[in-house]
Amino acid sequence: MGFVSPWFLTTLIFLAGLVAIYMFKKQYEDKQIASDLFWREAMNEWQATKWWHKLQKHLLFYLQFLIILLLIFALIRPFSEVEQEIEGEHIIILLDTSASMSAKAKEEQSRFEQAKTEIEILLDKVQNNQQVSFILVGQTSELAVTKDTNLNELKEVLKSSELSYEEANFPYALSLVDALSVEQNISVHIYSDHLKEEELTIEGDYPLSVHNIGKENSNNAGIGAFVMLESEQKGYLQLYNESADEKVVEYQVKVDGEWLLTETVTLAGAQSTFIEMESIPAGFIYEAIIQYEDDYELDNRIVTFSQIAEQPTVYAVGHLSPFLLQLLPQISEQVVLADSYEAIHEFEPNSVIVTDSTDGEWPGKPTLFIGTNEGGPLRFSTKRELTERPTQQTDEALLNYLDFSSVFVSLARERTEEVLAETLVHSDSIALIERGVLDNELFLSINFDLHDSDWPLKPDFPIFMYQAIHYLAGDTTLLGYFSPSERREIHFPKIGIYQLIDENGRILDEWSSEDRFIQAPKKPGLYQLKHQDGEVEQQLFVQLPERDNQTTIEPSFEIGQSQGSTGAEQLNLKEYGHWLLLIAFLVLLVEWEVYRRELRI
Repeated sequence: MGFVSPWFLTTLIFLAGLVAIYMFKKQYEDKQIASDLFWREAMNEWQATKWWHKLQKHLLFYLQFLIILLLIFALIRPFSEVEQEIEGEHIIILLDTSASMSAKAKEEQSRFEQAKTEIEILLDKVQNNQQVSFILVGQTSELAVTKDTNLNELKEVLKSSELSYEEANFPYALSLVDALSVEQNISVHIYSDHLKEEELTIEGDYPLSVHNIGKENSNNAGIGAFVMLESEQKGYLQLYNESADEKVVEYQVKVDGEWLLTETVTLAGAQSTFIEMESIPAGFIYEAIIQYEDDYELDNRIVTFSQIAEQPTVYAVGHLSPFLLQLLPQISEQVVLADSYEAIHEFEPNSVIVTDSTDGEWPGKPTLFIGTNEGGPLRFSTKRELTERPTQQTDEALLNYLDFSSVFVSLARERTEEVLAETLVHSDSIALIERGVLDNELFLSINFDLHDSDWPLKPDFPIFMYQAIHYLAGDTTLLGYFSPSERREIHFPKIGIYQLIDENGRILDEWSSEDRFIQAPKKPGLYQLKHQDGEVEQQLFVQLPERDNQTTIEPSFEIGQSQGSTGAEQLNLKEYGHWLLLIAFLVLLVEWEVYRRELRI
């Protein structure tokens, strides 16, 4: 036992003052006495009164004395030394939010929920003078709480935390730990399931405890891989069994939502099995499912898409450069040559126009305009001479692998039609390549005649043309495979609003065709990006990260060493001042009630 502020003992003088006030204060009581005989009788009765009855006459004094005494002891802050259960001034907790943490740990509780329960038990051991930080570990870690001492607030954050299903990037998370540990003694606690010691490299010298959570013998069977060979009408399926016991599971295959086959297979303990399937009909979406009640549901389903990509039909309209005419058949097998728009009777649904900006009634299709001629739908101006080398955007996917700084352009035209457009390459404040929307259709424009440049002789030219044609055509049916919460730049094939819809028909997110990026859902599964008019439906599959494809756990371990200067036990000061203040307040309420009832003598 000790005192943090013993100099406040000088305030005991107030107690002496209170005693002096009561000693020198004259106190009287009015009594009506009929005669001296009755007065002597009253005095004798008072002297014979029990001592505690006499004390009651000074109850107000005793209560005031106790209140001042409690306040003085609260000021000197008495404390006792207790052993510190968790090392460090600053405790940093890292929680794995990857998909494998959704596996069952015991009964119906997932590893993630059990980890949150264990963290809450850890927080109950934290002392008042210890700070706590809380990091949710995914592909990019989230610092949920920073150096907080409010444990109730931290427990609320812990309670509301959710799985990200992303692969846990612990090296990045530990870099945050290093940033938080400057000039402080810290201890780090990681809650995961299959984290190994060799995966961790810590820069600082601090104790780190890894708590791997889960069943030692996981009851889990899953799908490792699903491959379709459409040319041979064959499929290959890899199934695995993580438990030591033999299991009988049922697997099913769907093609475009229709059941194709249902079979039963016996999986040996802790082994993989490869299954060859023949006579698989052609389709777009192939889905494999195993029907088995196990500890981990996310690896019981996998989706693969057709490898055959639909090529656009390219319409070359006008008198185009011979370099371009030779290149187009290499980009698409379906190229149609025409002198004018009127020469084309009907356009294919998935089509792209490449034109020299010839006059005529533009049919309103995704178009690559080339500034060979003056006028046209974009109303190109007369040619202007350029003096500077072209400059390009650095973060534009259409310009990947391109370097316009070495391209020479002598003359260029300006677009005078007022449309929504973005400049990708410019020179002398004149846009050389633009991307925009004309009559609700995407367009790209090369605002110079290819004969006025050496660009067709550069290796960049066919790369750009390939990327431009496929950007304008887009893929109206498939977006492909995504990681959980992956943000990716895509091309919307049609102007308007697009909605992200799950398999239950719920709208999860919404984007405009003017947006360049979409973000995939965090939970693995099959989703659909749908245009508001329902004409365009693009499929995407959020797949399970490879690391989380199995649920095997690793032993827990500890690394690092204590940051204390000696090997002695770390002690924490437990103060009682706040309790003394509470008691003083309660006594004050009693004192007020005594005064109100006029119990003073």
